[in-house]
Amino acid sequence: MTPSPLFHRWLNSWYIRVLTIALVGIVALLCVYECLNEEIDAKWELISDGVREESAHNDGDSVAVRFNGRSEVFRLYFVDTLETNPASTQRLARQAATFGIPPSRLDFARELAQRAKHFTRQQTSNAFRVYTRWEKVSPGSNNPSVRAFIETQGGDLATLLVRNGLAVIKSGSAVSAHPDGRSAASILTQLRAAESEAKKDGRGGWARAPNNPMPPHNCLDANDRDALISAIGSKTQVEGRVSRIGSLPNERILFLNFAGNDHSHFCAVVRRPSLDRLRSVLGKNFPHNLENRTIRISGAVTEYKGNPQIEVTDPTQIILMPDGGQ
Repeated sequence: MTPSPLFHRWLNSWYIRVLTIALVGIVALLCVYECLNEEIDAKWELISDGVREESAHNDGDSVAVRFNGRSEVFRLYFVDTLETNPASTQRLARQAATFGIPPSRLDFARELAQRAKHFTRQQTSNAFRVYTRWEKVSPGSNNPSVRAFIETQGGDLATLLVRNGLAVIKSGSAVSAHPDGRSAASILTQLRAAESEAKKDGRGGWARAPNNPMPPHNCLDANDRDALISAIGSKTQVEGRVSRIGSLPNERILFLNFAGNDHSHFCAVVRRPSLDRLRSVLGKNFPHNLENRTIRISGAVTEYKGNPQIEVTDPTQIILMPDGGQ
């Protein structure tokens, strides 16, 4: 029996109704999705005109920022740097253990905390952006800090800290998806890759990894030639005020000379292949921006024509000291 034309018209109209309902449903779902996305995006606030200000809350993972006539303290998502508060010895010991630093070397842990603090200060001395949802770090407490992502000219600040061995990765309430759409899982993957790189190269707190011995406790004076000669072949730290920057043509090699001596006593050496990386962190005018500043350099002391020197290849080798030096 052949279906009647009336049946065909009914069947076609039924398909049209179903198709119409389906299309309406899809459009409605898309609208809901867009609305939800707008609501999520609206939770994030971008601060692009803030400036870092001095504060007791500043350390490696926290930055006080002034913008629009107000001040806020922003704490980084995902990472934790060592405690700079001298009264928080127990917390510092727990943090240091993450790096494998024993309680007997908390002096190194304190130094690492200061290195992280100075690194973040340097990174936020130029323009930076803050993304925040005003999520309190410790709700109900007197802690004013709120969670945030901070993007500097060198890149994501949390990633830079981890890559340089100055921070450990946190989870729990310290994680969040990024406002650019990246999931928390993808950010953690990126951070773990940066941490593996730091461990492999023995950077920062990972200097105690196998084949990367703990840096010595004492810091040498850039004017103490005898001590520097004795330190040739070993890792140490040298502190002094930069008095002059010397350079070979085309910045093939740069020399940091120190007040109180000439280059025959001691100098720091920067070669051209390392310049871009150093300038991305320490400023585009590096090393000229260090003139008349007191710095502390860490690394292996080598000898060139009988004179001691340290070659700088990584930003974490240089710490800008507060006025007054040690």
